[in-house]
Amino acid sequence: MPELDPAAQRHVDQWLQILQRDHPDLQAHFSGRLDRALALLEIEGVDAWMTAILDRYDKRGLGAAIEAIANLDAFAEDYRARQSGVRLEELEPFLEKYLTGLGGRPLRVMNGEHVFTDTESIYLPAFLNVFDRRSDNETLYKLTAVYHWAQNRYGGWRLDALERLLQLPGLPRALPVFAALESLRLEARLALYFPGLHRELRRLDNLDEDGRARYLAWSEDNRLLLQAGAGPMDSMDRISGNLGKPLPARKAYHGEYFPETVLEKLRERVKQEKDKLQQSLARLGREQPGLVIAGAGDPDNAQWTVSGVDPGVGFNSVNQGPGALTLLFGDQEPVADDEVKQLLVSIIQDLGRLPEDYLQVSGGYSGYPHTDTDSGPGEAGKAAAGYDLQNPVYYPEWDYTRQRYRNEFCALTEVDVAPVEDNFYTGTLEKYRFHLQSVRRSFETMAEGYEQRKRQTFGDEIDFDALVEASADRRQGLEMSENLYSCFHRSRRDVAVMFMVDMSGSTRGWVNLVEREALVLLCEALEMLSDPYAIYGFSGRTHKRCEIYRVKKFEEACTALVRARISGIKPRTYTRMGVAIRHLGKYLQALKARSRLLITLSDGKPEDYGGYRGRYGMEDTRQAIAEVRAGGVYPFCITIDNEAREYLPYMYGSANYTVIDDVRKLPYKVSDIYRRLTT
Repeated sequence: MPELDPAAQRHVDQWLQILQRDHPDLQAHFSGRLDRALALLEIEGVDAWMTAILDRYDKRGLGAAIEAIANLDAFAEDYRARQSGVRLEELEPFLEKYLTGLGGRPLRVMNGEHVFTDTESIYLPAFLNVFDRRSDNETLYKLTAVYHWAQNRYGGWRLDALERLLQLPGLPRALPVFAALESLRLEARLALYFPGLHRELRRLDNLDEDGRARYLAWSEDNRLLLQAGAGPMDSMDRISGNLGKPLPARKAYHGEYFPETVLEKLRERVKQEKDKLQQSLARLGREQPGLVIAGAGDPDNAQWTVSGVDPGVGFNSVNQGPGALTLLFGDQEPVADDEVKQLLVSIIQDLGRLPEDYLQVSGGYSGYPHTDTDSGPGEAGKAAAGYDLQNPVYYPEWDYTRQRYRNEFCALTEVDVAPVEDNFYTGTLEKYRFHLQSVRRSFETMAEGYEQRKRQTFGDEIDFDALVEASADRRQGLEMSENLYSCFHRSRRDVAVMFMVDMSGSTRGWVNLVEREALVLLCEALEMLSDPYAIYGFSGRTHKRCEIYRVKKFEEACTALVRARISGIKPRTYTRMGVAIRHLGKYLQALKARSRLLITLSDGKPEDYGGYRGRYGMEDTRQAIAEVRAGGVYPFCITIDNEAREYLPYMYGSANYTVIDDVRKLPYKVSDIYRRLTT
């Protein structure tokens, strides 16, 4: 073994100890290849190699792990490639926000087999390793997304151009020519509006000298497309003159064209957005009667108009300022919300203009039902983590003894709680009918949406606490504060809450009854608010059979079916908490609520077969809590275990749990959590 510095030697000693603990044969084979590993890889690379070996051992046994040790050279080559490469999942949130900042219709960024846009999403490869430097590959992801954003933003997929393209004879020959012509037009537009981005496009085009010379010649032959007013129809007009000519090489960020896919999306969206816009304009006319008083005329006959549309671009900006897209009602500008403005942007992108009939809305127009393509909180949750799972979803588990994750270790499935049609729900309401009135009042105070702000410069009442302090300051010769008033301010309570209910076998008996009664009272209390809430149970037996039980999804009302599911909650097997927290945390992270709560109702420590008990289970649960907290979720635990004070502060934090001994206290605890987050 080469001579190592003390820090590296400690790493080696730790690896050997871990492998010896798991299996002595693993340590023996690993030791035999360690010198070669240190020669091929840095310490971090050898650490990654050992993680891969342990993953193989966990999933496929000793033989597969020894095979992974023998294949060291292949791993080293792949590892070096991955060090410079980038995964899409690392950049996906950034790319979507970046494209939103550029303007135009919001676009999703998704993993796809081909690189293209269907005008609603941009599909990119799961992994990029074109350049030697990781930073260049990250930039290439951004440039590819921007280039396909430009196809949407600058009319490349306008309906009239698309229909004409698909009517061309010999489309397979014409399509590559159209794509090459459009690349000239789009890059010229990016150079005009985003010169910094265009410099990066030129730096990372991945063309050799011959390729750049051919592209320059192609630009000279079609320089009309470099003009600021050029549109997709100009590219279309030049297809016939370029058929049969050698095409320039594709650049690194160029993708593919699938016009049939785009046309299907576009036609569906155009119809929906016309209906949606007319409904929105009718609503604006009804909600802002002051426009009529100001002289806009009869809302049944007044004309809607839009200014700020640039025929070459579609529109300049949806924001304030010169050239901004502006909606007018008669001669007045109403307060149009962002949704209406974004709708106008999307329509203009698809059609290149805003047809007059889109703005011909009578005061009584209400439209007709249409399919809303936007996802509400429940739909977002489906997309994020998958409802009605046909197959298991795999999650990692934190192994504190190895100080690393066991990747794709826990297999989780999700099913509905079998409903039980009985009188449990109504019986619980009757049992706690007097107590329930107090619970409702506790939540009603938050539903009113006001909070008192003290120590204000101006206000409705004198803040006597502040006045006393100011008087004391004055007697001591200090300057009196001017903040002597209090006022009531309409608060914005934007909270979503998920209840994660322990359904392990240890809840059998009175604990299960307490949980179900508590859920009845919580449902009745939370119905006073408009905040979305969901209820899920969790249990399982070993890491191969982790289970989530749906009681109420975010988008569901508290229907008779939900009440029957609450009645049907019954004890199952064991308590593998980490995987449940990771899974349900994804649902919450998909919501757009300002405050997102994950409240666990449990009777004890995490415990399951396969060593998931004691410190191991606590460490994995603690790690899962840290993960969801980093994703903007506030975890809290409510338990009936009197010994919980010994371990819950370590897992949740000293202020993020409570112990109760009476079901009637639970709604008040939830109310306290709400109030803490919203005041």
